[in-house]
Amino acid sequence: MINFVYCFDSNYDKQAFSSISSLLDNVDEKINIVIIHESQTDINFVPKFIIDHNNLGSIKINVFIDKNYSFPNVLDTHVSEATYYRIFIDDLLDSSIEEVVYLDSDIICNNNPIPIIRENFKALSNTNFVLGACTEEGVPDSKLQSLGMKTKKYFNAGFLLINLTKWKKQKIKQNLLTHLKNPNINFEFWDQDLFNFYFDGQYLELDRVLNWNIRLEENFSKNEELKLLKKVKFFHFAGDKKPWKGQGLFTKNAEIYHKNYRKIYRENYHIEHKWKPSSILFLIKAFFNFNFFKIKFKLSFLRLFLKSLFKMH
Repeated sequence: MINFVYCFDSNYDKQAFSSISSLLDNVDEKINIVIIHESQTDINFVPKFIIDHNNLGSIKINVFIDKNYSFPNVLDTHVSEATYYRIFIDDLLDSSIEEVVYLDSDIICNNNPIPIIRENFKALSNTNFVLGACTEEGVPDSKLQSLGMKTKKYFNAGFLLINLTKWKKQKIKQNLLTHLKNPNINFEFWDQDLFNFYFDGQYLELDRVLNWNIRLEENFSKNEELKLLKKVKFFHFAGDKKPWKGQGLFTKNAEIYHKNYRKIYRENYHIEHKWKPSSILFLIKAFFNFNFFKIKFKLSFLRLFLKSLFKMH
């Protein structure tokens, strides 16, 4: 069975479980899931929908307890230190596991990815590469130069195929942690920058259908949308605009996320606020530009939106 790994904290529980539900609903065979969490150890925190799913082979929760590291650039950002936990996967996974698929919590599975994943794991095993990833488009040269990279290949770390046997043999964890302490490097995009600095183009390039950066505000023609939904395996809501927050709530593509959220939770929408006054402004704008009227469950959305504004944290 293929092993899938998620690393998240309590701020991303809902997103991660929505992602896992989409994955289980789309695969055509049983899979194993490992959760690396900042605090949870009890399997009971996992929703029943996931625990009882026919395609779930096993699920394990490992808590990240080594807090003796200082992870850069996580304060007041849309990510948490949990993004760095994947550096420690060889410590946190069963020693018998040889290959893993790593997924960010803001990724939604759209079509069965098993055949293409198996194909690429086989290709990866026939190379000297440790991991497979999708290359980012349009990364400026200044970004690559700031990391001291020699190649112009920069990958998005939201979806990774990792050969753990090679990872351990090459002592990747130790090497990454050594470079993490380098004061001369600004890891603007967290461990993604660290991974790219270290591997510097030495990875198996994967088809973008495995990590499709879906832009919330992007509009497609009906024909383009049908083609996209047919070919893409994973949609990635990368960046600081999210379908559960702010402007992202009022975009058509947010429904890709919310329809999977509904499988787990009894609410129609997952609504959070970075800054409540700006969220109110976005709601008003959505009425004027008619985006609100494109929302599937309008009354339910309004009720949950108002409820979330008065929710105490």
